[in-house]
Amino acid sequence: MANNAEGKLNSWVAWCMLEKGIAYSKIDAHSDELAAYDELLEQFGNSADLKIHASLANAIFYRGETLEQIGQFQSAMAAYEDVMRRFAGSEEPEVTQWVEFAAEAKARLAEKPADAG
Repeated sequence: MANNAEGKLNSWVAWCMLEKGIAYSKIDAHSDELAAYDELLEQFGNSADLKIHASLANAIFYRGETLEQIGQFQSAMAAYEDVMRRFAGSEEPEVTQWVEFAAEAKARLAEKPADAG
């Protein structure tokens, strides 16, 4: 029973960490936003908990978007590829949507001219 409670707590903590990054994105605090996503990945990046995977996929995708916004196109591409690599086999709709978004973002980014940044 304690293990189940711990899993629920961890999924809430992961979600809160994600929301922290999203809050920073709303005020264009890019370095704080990226730090929040990095903190989430550091703490839960290797989690086998499927409930945490949605927060992870979301954070990595948003990390890619932010890197793209600040002109770090190669790092953004790597983030999108990371979402696709980590979660390609997922059957969870909350996760697979981020895999699809990452594939679309990667394709869009690949079409940009090399001097677009």
